[in-house]
Amino acid sequence: MENGLWVVEAEDIDSGEKFTWKARGLVNATGPWVKQFFDEGMHLRSPYGIRLIKGSHIVVPRVHTQKQAYILQNEDKRIVFVIPWMDEFSIIGTTDVEYKGRSESGGH
Repeated sequence: MENGLWVVEAEDIDSGEKFTWKARGLVNATGPWVKQFFDEGMHLRSPYGIRLIKGSHIVVPRVHTQKQAYILQNEDKRIVFVIPWMDEFSIIGTTDVEYKGRSESGGH
């Protein structure tokens, strides 16, 4: 960080051109490579107990008008949640399960 800003340096692997960006916020969207990114890319120790998980979620037009989230339980005890999102949408999904495969496959 520099003067309260994140500094990101990158290099185009094809042209060798180098870029620098500065920002107040930084989103780590590296997906299954998050631990590798912290450890190798940022040379930091991974925070928390990072582990690979997988789950299925969809975004649909809002399915109810209440502000609460709902948890629906199947007969086999698995749950599905419905969460209001951005006033107009609902996120519907399952619980996440631990992924035991390789991160290179992206959790598939």
